[in-house]
Amino acid sequence: CLTSSSPPSMIQQAQDALLKWEADHTDDYVVVLLQLMGVSSDEANSTASNETATLRLVAILSLKAAIVRKWKDRGRGKGVGGTPTSLLSEDAKILVRQLILSLVLTGRVALHDSNCGAITPFSSIDQFRYITPGQFEILRDHTLQMNAAALLAKIARMDLPLKFHELIPTLVESVKGAQFLMSQLNQQHLDPSIQHEITQQRDLCLTIQQNAMTSLECVLAEMSTQRLLVDKKYRNAVAMQHLGEIVKSGFIPSMAEIDSMQNELERIDSMDNIEVESIIF
Repeated sequence: CLTSSSPPSMIQQAQDALLKWEADHTDDYVVVLLQLMGVSSDEANSTASNETATLRLVAILSLKAAIVRKWKDRGRGKGVGGTPTSLLSEDAKILVRQLILSLVLTGRVALHDSNCGAITPFSSIDQFRYITPGQFEILRDHTLQMNAAALLAKIARMDLPLKFHELIPTLVESVKGAQFLMSQLNQQHLDPSIQHEITQQRDLCLTIQQNAMTSLECVLAEMSTQRLLVDKKYRNAVAMQHLGEIVKSGFIPSMAEIDSMQNELERIDSMDNIEVESIIF
């Protein structure tokens, strides 16, 4: 097992072996990386939580590098030594799109699930009961989710508007659904017996909404740099169809939350000042 203290020659040897595997068995290499991204500490019996997070991070960074090299033929056509460049198959690309989106919105990377292609945002509070601790761990892995958002943006730049049409609508629907579920939770009576469960569900709603908004922001930022006419038309179509919902379900609640936090800080500061004055006098 390699560590940061391993000899440079061993590290270089491992890197060369991974690059050879990527070149010779591109699809299999990517599938293994996807599997590693879905590992959680409750599945890795002998691995500590922080080590599992490191494993997921290494996997997604390796996947990002592989996608840059193997997703699309950039016109060169041939690799080192004049040999043809092996690219990801279309089936592997479909799998990557589906599972990265699932990772962001559900915390699941289920390669052998027959319904893995149907990424449906949470629409009911009851669905939260079926979320495993491993899913919750992955959803709250901020570093992993930031890299997943960047990876979705990179894929979107290479695919849209010709492929991956479900990306932006699914992200928008997730933001909208999380906001709706949050409003439902806020209307529930705070029964002390279920207060802890309600708090966990609110935390989950906020986490999913944040992941979806982060991915959506990265995708839209990446798309804004494209200058072809077809890309500009697609941006306009996205704005016409989804901008209102993004503002309503994402921007406005976020600003309200910031305002609420600011008021709470001002209230705490005011109480501190009163206590100081009472001590003085």
